[in-house]
Amino acid sequence: MVLGRTADGGRRQRHTGLLAFTGPARLGKTALVTEARTRAAARGFTVLSGKGGEMEEQFAFHVLRQLVQPALALMDEAERRTCLGGWYDIVAATLGLEAPDPARAPDPAGVRDGLDWVMTRLTVAKAPVVLLLDDMHWADAESLNWIASFAPRAQDLPLLIVVAYRPDEPPREAAAFRMLIERHNRPHALEPLTPAGVAHIVREKVSGGADDVFCEDAGR
Repeated sequence: MVLGRTADGGRRQRHTGLLAFTGPARLGKTALVTEARTRAAARGFTVLSGKGGEMEEQFAFHVLRQLVQPALALMDEAERRTCLGGWYDIVAATLGLEAPDPARAPDPAGVRDGLDWVMTRLTVAKAPVVLLLDDMHWADAESLNWIASFAPRAQDLPLLIVVAYRPDEPPREAAAFRMLIERHNRPHALEPLTPAGVAHIVREKVSGGADDVFCEDAGR
């Protein structure tokens, strides 16, 4: 339903959404993100995805680079410079397009604004777009804070952001991300299936006549 509202009217109408899934490990968050990818692709969405990694948390903007680098890699140098416009020199190193200059410290506000421009430009050019962000409890703080600042501005874009994370593990530095998810869009908290839930699935997908013992065994 959320994908339908985002895609309706394509470039002509503007719809946005933030869809968040949270819960402990092995409850199906990644499976839901994968299903979102399948449905988005079937509807003709451009899918940009990033995933946190337990060993990559210390690398600034690691998740953001995953989101935008594949799209930028399809462009030649002239197209990339056109896409980034006047922000090229400010954000090229952050996005991994150029080696960082140790003698030149980036301006954080300028980098944030430049990244907003890049994502806005890509969204408009490739609309409708879905951003899939999995394992955000292992994302770098810089990417999380950028997502928190950009997401409210996405209300004017044909964009859906899907986020999955464990509830108690995002970095302490990512307070803005927590606030975004919890205050503006309550996350869907996943819980283990109840015996009744398992029985319902078994009888719907396997056999309507499955007895209670079979359903109990299936849930173990």
